[in-house]
Amino acid sequence: MVAANKADIVLTYQPALLLYIAKDLPLVRFATLIDRPLNCFITLQGGAIAGFKGKRIGYSGTEIERIIFSTMLEKVGLGLSDVRMINVNFNLVTALLAKKVDGFIGGMRNFEPLVIESFGGKGYAFYPEEYGFPKYDELILVAHKDKVNDPRFVKFVAALKMGTKYLKENPEKSWKKFIKIHPELNSPLNKKSWLVTLPYFAADPAKLDWKRYQQFGQFMLGKKWIKRLPEMQEYAVELK
Repeated sequence: MVAANKADIVLTYQPALLLYIAKDLPLVRFATLIDRPLNCFITLQGGAIAGFKGKRIGYSGTEIERIIFSTMLEKVGLGLSDVRMINVNFNLVTALLAKKVDGFIGGMRNFEPLVIESFGGKGYAFYPEEYGFPKYDELILVAHKDKVNDPRFVKFVAALKMGTKYLKENPEKSWKKFIKIHPELNSPLNKKSWLVTLPYFAADPAKLDWKRYQQFGQFMLGKKWIKRLPEMQEYAVELK
């Protein structure tokens, strides 16, 4: 929708941005909301990734999840052909607890383990960055490249920085303000997730880790998950 000028801003993932850019969509990253990975592989059992050979792995149907899990498997000498990938849409926890899958990729480490815990279970998380997948920004803000120089974006990022600072300094107060607006989300689970998530927010949304972005782009290109990699300034900017 942003590429078609039907929306001004989209919240997406850094790996997804590269897939879009490789398909020549006119998009550019201008801010970061979460500056580290949240995605992980979650199971109800410990052990090692290698132990999931021949097992059923749930995912929500996105290409990114397959790319991440493929890398994790490669680290232990396996590939996607060694497991059975099952698209469970977004019913990740439900499928796991119902034993329809043995584990799932695409869960967020700040939420799904807490959901499993709320049902009396214990979730084990395997982090992609510990299995060969480079660190990346989980959530970024993206705009059309022809609109990103609009001065309103600079103000937007400044406001986002102020809001993030307030959240981190006032976790309880901000939670109370949130549930006043969204009373339907007032639950012990959501509050716990709220507090767990706050440390993940980027302190400076405008800041761009140029080196890490370049390394991630080269990784995606080297693995042939993208066929082309434009110059960084074509798809990522740091607004001042």
